[in-house]
Amino acid sequence: MAQLIFNEGNSSPTILHRKSQLLVNILDGMARTRPQALYAEFPVSATTYEDGFFKVNYAAFANAVNGMAWWLETTLGRGENFETLAYIGPNDIRYNALLLGAVKTGYKMLFASPRNSIPAHIHLFNELDCKTMLTSSPVPPVVNAIVGAHPLKVVEVPSVQDLLKKIYPHYPYNKTFEEAKDEPLLALHTSGTTGIPKPIVWTHEWAAGFQMWSQMDPPEGFESRDRFYQGNRFFPLLPAFHAGGMYATVFAPLFNQTSVIFPLSGAIPSAHGLAEGLKYTKADIALLAPPWIEEICKDPELLDFLSKNLDSIVYSGGDIPHSYGDVLYSKMKNFFTLIGNTESGLYPSFMTGADWKWFQVNEKAGVEFRHQSENLHEAFLIRRKDPEEEQPVFKLYKDIQEYPSGDLYIPHPTKPGLWAYTGRSDDIIVFLTGEKTNPTSMEQHIAKHPEVRAAIVTGSLRFQAALMVELAGEQPLLVAERAAAIERLWPTIEEANLECPTHAKITKSHILIVSPEKPMQRAGKGTIQKKPTVELYAAELDALYDDAEKMSVGLPTETEAVTNMIDVQDTEKLTSFIRESVAAITGWAKFDDEQNFFIFGMDSLSGLLLTRKLKSTLVLPGLAISTVYTNPSVSALAKAIVGLSKEGEASKLSNDKSRQQIIESLLEENKALIDAIGSKLKPSNGTTTSSSGVQKRAIVLTGSTGALGSYILQFLLDTPSVSHIYCLNRSTDSKSLQIQRNKARGLPTDFPSGRVSFLTADLEKPSLGLDEKVYAEILASATEIIHNAWPVNFNLSLPTFRPQLSGVVNLIEIAASGAKSPSIHFVSSVSSVASYSSESSAIPEQIIHDSKAPAPMGYGESKHIAERLLDYASSKLGITASIARVGQVAGPVNSTGHWNKAEWLPSLVISSLHIGAVPETLGSSDTKIDWVPIDVLAEALIEIAFKSGQGAQVFHPQNPRPTTWSALLPSIIDSLSGAKSILPTAAQKMLPGKTIETVSFNTWLQRIRAEAETTATTSDKAKLEALLEASPAIKLLSFYESIADTEQWVSLETKRTEEESEKLRDLEGIKPEWMTMWAKGWLS
Repeated sequence: MAQLIFNEGNSSPTILHRKSQLLVNILDGMARTRPQALYAEFPVSATTYEDGFFKVNYAAFANAVNGMAWWLETTLGRGENFETLAYIGPNDIRYNALLLGAVKTGYKMLFASPRNSIPAHIHLFNELDCKTMLTSSPVPPVVNAIVGAHPLKVVEVPSVQDLLKKIYPHYPYNKTFEEAKDEPLLALHTSGTTGIPKPIVWTHEWAAGFQMWSQMDPPEGFESRDRFYQGNRFFPLLPAFHAGGMYATVFAPLFNQTSVIFPLSGAIPSAHGLAEGLKYTKADIALLAPPWIEEICKDPELLDFLSKNLDSIVYSGGDIPHSYGDVLYSKMKNFFTLIGNTESGLYPSFMTGADWKWFQVNEKAGVEFRHQSENLHEAFLIRRKDPEEEQPVFKLYKDIQEYPSGDLYIPHPTKPGLWAYTGRSDDIIVFLTGEKTNPTSMEQHIAKHPEVRAAIVTGSLRFQAALMVELAGEQPLLVAERAAAIERLWPTIEEANLECPTHAKITKSHILIVSPEKPMQRAGKGTIQKKPTVELYAAELDALYDDAEKMSVGLPTETEAVTNMIDVQDTEKLTSFIRESVAAITGWAKFDDEQNFFIFGMDSLSGLLLTRKLKSTLVLPGLAISTVYTNPSVSALAKAIVGLSKEGEASKLSNDKSRQQIIESLLEENKALIDAIGSKLKPSNGTTTSSSGVQKRAIVLTGSTGALGSYILQFLLDTPSVSHIYCLNRSTDSKSLQIQRNKARGLPTDFPSGRVSFLTADLEKPSLGLDEKVYAEILASATEIIHNAWPVNFNLSLPTFRPQLSGVVNLIEIAASGAKSPSIHFVSSVSSVASYSSESSAIPEQIIHDSKAPAPMGYGESKHIAERLLDYASSKLGITASIARVGQVAGPVNSTGHWNKAEWLPSLVISSLHIGAVPETLGSSDTKIDWVPIDVLAEALIEIAFKSGQGAQVFHPQNPRPTTWSALLPSIIDSLSGAKSILPTAAQKMLPGKTIETVSFNTWLQRIRAEAETTATTSDKAKLEALLEASPAIKLLSFYESIADTEQWVSLETKRTEEESEKLRDLEGIKPEWMTMWAKGWLS
């Protein structure tokens, strides 16, 4: 689209194709060349539309700006260093006149939300060195409150009548765009939804960049959303101090010749007010915030009226419930959202033909959606190389190459490229269990209840979520009235619980009704400010959690004791009570007593709640959540509790005999499935030659997005003989996740579609849950299968790994029936044989058929069974298999990347800094360090996979030149001693004021236990978060305790592995300088 180019003093505009120019020049140019063109319509009255509207053309608007400029110069003098002037007043033309008048006179305006807290206002004034407050007459109460708390010069600006009725001389502005582009245009601020708002200063270059970006040409055949409202009549309800308000009342008119219909300046904006205004003037489009969308959808008559009197409604500033959007969309097809933020402006998107919630960003805009968790993706802006195409945000932040927006989106389930906004990354709750949830949909569902004004779900750094509810009534409630209100809301909350992850469900004990005397904090656009609200109610929330905890772990009352009277030796009654408890906590209507809780869908929160209920009701202080993990069914848990009550401690619950029986049972169960595969194969399929000698390889790789998987994928891509890689992951958008994680690890992010296919797979399902054509393609082309996907959770019991064992069987079926007889290569674990004992001092490189061999945890036991299944399939079906028992994986040494801080060794080193001591051993005096760097390991695994022969072979990719912990200690101590200055401030305050000492492992462990006890008693969230960051070993305490009990570390033979792998054969022992490099990464 061609545009008019105006410069100061030109008698007529020049028509050029998009050129950066100044807003003041555009306005003055319009006043000269098109003085009668309509700029806006304003209500005659401040409080009612009944008196109609008056029109303001561009000549009048430019005159008002000139009048404001002359007034500023006369009252305050010329600005010298773009001093900040704050303004709070009615939502009228004075905002727009002040914006451009301040530019002409050398100032910059700060438009602050009147709804900010006083501390928020003071923070903004201090950040921007603002000493003058401009305001209207009469002075708004909020201005008096601000001035009472912070010294400011207060000056009343001219009235609207003065600005529009009087004729002012032209106030010249003689700077060119190049001269003024880096100068400030306007200071706004973020909404403060997640804390104190931060100032955002737009420059003239930002505004020009906004115009260029938003008006980017859409793909052929599509219509830009920005052009959808060019030249139309725009009725925005967003306030002028909001970025959307400035867009609607300044940018849209000056850049797009849109005519603006202003709402009443003396009334609270509402959808009903919009309808009233439309009775006295016409509009094509209305711009609303989410609360007004909800208002419309709750009133059928209002919805009907607006759908007949508007061509379109657009909304911005937040998310809305899907049900409301569907209602409005059913009446108005031109209903959609504007996507963007204060820093970046509006994203250049175009009309998609999809329903209201979905949008598509112009692929030239440099917007990248990166996977965060579950199905959520964060929008990142990547700087465009061409300065003419550079996004506005990089006019503000000139030294960065990418900008994380903090906004979260979900992809359309069937239409690639379409996205829907779903909240802020700050909204994500991370529980102490490590599980996450986005509570937005739950909050929206609960807020639909007619008694509810607003709802917030919180719970970060807690074990479970809590719900804060603001009721519509204005009167404080008594305790009994609050309880009654919760009961009335409960059906709606239960509906919301059905739609959220089980670990995020709300229980009645965790609902807080907020007081009308302390309403939830709100931003200027009317949306809830979550973090300030949660902080406002910190004491009440702490009390809520404390009370719930006391109730859950305390002894039963006399009434409860008489009512329950459960004899734990009565298996029938105990089983019935456990069954009822599980049903009450999970909401499961049907399940049998042998059903594995965790396979059936129980999560960590439900496991915790079940443990608490059983502990308190049955008066079993020794009952731990690990008891539920290791006995995850009604019948198993009943037997365990009977044993616990007899023995008095949970450690007596399991015995080796039953453990071996479970291993053998699962082994036989899956052997039968392999037999079934054999019965379906043609005779030739079981005896075909292995593919290990093929020239071009097609690799099936599971778990490519994990740490080891990422390096395996990269080295496969670097291998010329590999023609194609099928990456099987559970994620619905694993390519985006792969790019994100590779970028974080410093690995390449280019995955040519001709060489890599990212597939969403469920290994447990037939055909791996893949499309039939894709599965057939894999059967026809695969030459090797590298099975690297396995959940690393040492708390889960063996039966919980049934899906993984089913996955092994399904991969065996591909190996047995594939056209090229693909070999299968399993990334196993040392834990699969960690308890094996023999006359030899080292565990041999062969299949171990002893069920006592694996470490006593479901992870190692499941890997042990998988190895034996591969061995059985090799003899039964003739497949080729290799098993690599991986031990401790270290950080990279030959490539970029880092060693994950969350693992046990980095956590140990970080925590050692916090307590001022590092252990002199790792549990046993003869600890040897045979770790393998992750990049070396990945290459070694590929070497083994490409060289393995017939049958099932076992490899031990360990470091052939082990060193000792004591040899590495000096470099660790040096790193710790030099790290204090680079830790976060909160962590620095916790550091002991002494040098790092060496202590016995048990002494080190005792100090960590003491830290863990602190986390159990503190209710200060900030302190808890800082403590867990400074001492992450707290979260792995049980693992370190298991190390302390280890008498001797596992020793493995490596002869065959060294013969097959040059990378391992040439590997040096772990060097002190490597440890220094890794520690620097952990402590930075």
